[in-house]
Amino acid sequence: MSGSFTDEERHCMMIGALEIFCPFRPRYDMDFLTAEFTTAKEYHYYLGGRAVALPFMVLEVIGLVKLAAVLF
Repeated sequence: MSGSFTDEERHCMMIGALEIFCPFRPRYDMDFLTAEFTTAKEYHYYLGGRAVALPFMVLEVIGLVKLAAVLF
């Protein structure tokens, strides 16, 4: 194993992470039977991206709450 990510692995990880950060509807349907882009082969990277993004999202919310407390 080389230790570097392939483009598909990076893509799946970014999809997972950005689904946490962006409050928009996901671009891709994660129903693997009807999806335009399937993450089924690299699903563990998709979940990894979501897992990595969640603590950063919590920190972002805490920071916004503290900023709001200072401003208001």
